Amino acid sequence: MSSPSSPSSHEARRLDWDACYNARDVGGYPLAGGGRTRWGRFFRADNLRRLSARGRAALLASGVRTVIDLRSPFELGIDPYPFPPADAAGGDAGLPAYRNLPVLDPADAAEAAALAGAATVEAMYAAMLAHGRARLGAILRAVAAAPAGGVLVYCHAGKDRTGLVTALVLAVAGAAPADVAADYAVSGGYLRPWYAEQVRRVPDAAARVRLARSLRSPLNATRPESMRATLAHLDRSYGGPEAYLAGAGVADAELAALRRRIVEAPA
Repeated sequence: MSSPSSPSSHEARRLDWDACYNARDVGGYPLAGGGRTRWGRFFRADNLRRLSARGRAALLASGVRTVIDLRSPFELGIDPYPFPPADAAGGDAGLPAYRNLPVLDPADAAEAAALAGAATVEAMYAAMLAHGRARLGAILRAVAAAPAGGVLVYCHAGKDRTGLVTALVLAVAGAAPADVAADYAVSGGYLRPWYAEQVRRVPDAAARVRLARSLRSPLNATRPESMRATLAHLDRSYGGPEAYLAGAGVADAELAALRRRIVEAPA
């Protein structure tokens, strides 16, 4: 098999959920001490509202048993979750359990100011880590405690909030920083057709130019260097992902449960 960071390997992880652009499994990454991340246990995606009927059927057939929606209630009001409600225990008519656990708090003025003042993607993620520590801890605890089966996390584009949560999961599992960064970086290419579609839909020429410029902004990019810098920031400022999550209220037993969910032991 090709190396985990190679394009063909990433394409093997990509999921054909029709009308989702950035859906993928994070299985198959090699881990420190041996073993790999398990296939079919942790998924990431962009806005599920875009799913066609075929895409919704493919998601349900993939083994997803818990969906964690990282968006704000405001976003949820604009683009509702596309399946009928299922409680946190799941199992309603074969539907996944659903939880809305936002990464960001619109009422947190300090967080909003830090994000507005972030001049780089790295600074944006540092602000999210600093101000959203308790919320990120709750999300990781929910992944660890989810019922058996696959867990899916998603937001709007599936690259920033979803990228940060996925990076924490992979880092705790023992994935190398280069692989965490490579997994993060492929979002940019996958989202390019969606960006082009958004631009095409704008009727005003000047507005199209402004939107295209915004979508090409460095703050919208998914450069691997940004994630490597974020992981280095976690090490430097918090003592690593485990220590960061411990400070967010994630117990050692929950970290162990998270690893059991995602780690496939060496044969």
